[in-house]
Amino acid sequence: MSAWSEHLDRLVQGRVDLPPSTKNLELGTICDWKQGYARKEWQVDSKFFTAPDLGVFGGYLSALADQMMVLTAITVLEDGQIVRTTSLQIDYFRPVTSGSLIIEGRVINLSRRLVFVEISFLNEGELAAKARGSLFIVNRQDIDRRWKSAAD
Repeated sequence: MSAWSEHLDRLVQGRVDLPPSTKNLELGTICDWKQGYARKEWQVDSKFFTAPDLGVFGGYLSALADQMMVLTAITVLEDGQIVRTTSLQIDYFRPVTSGSLIIEGRVINLSRRLVFVEISFLNEGELAAKARGSLFIVNRQDIDRRWKSAAD
């Protein structure tokens, strides 16, 4: 089992200390994954609304999309690889005002250096938004070397 597989399993089990951005933005984590796919459920909370009764702020949905793009992308990575978002586009179809969101990510293409991901937001059974984007695959060693030379 790869290190990423173990990490994803621990996320599903709630046994990972989440990054500060995930905690501060209350993004939550995934409840299911398999190669090329990740899923989460997120309870709609009015504290993330643009205004009362107007629904969740679009920028917050973009943050959820970015997080899910990364979590979906790592389902296909090899050990020692990480990703960085290079593009994100989101289309909003209807306001998200109550209930829960089912957020599903799917890898739609994988090349040597890029992962393309599509994210669907379902609210009460209706498609509320759809996002797509690309992530650049980086070898962790390359980043460590860059940081080390910058510090020298």
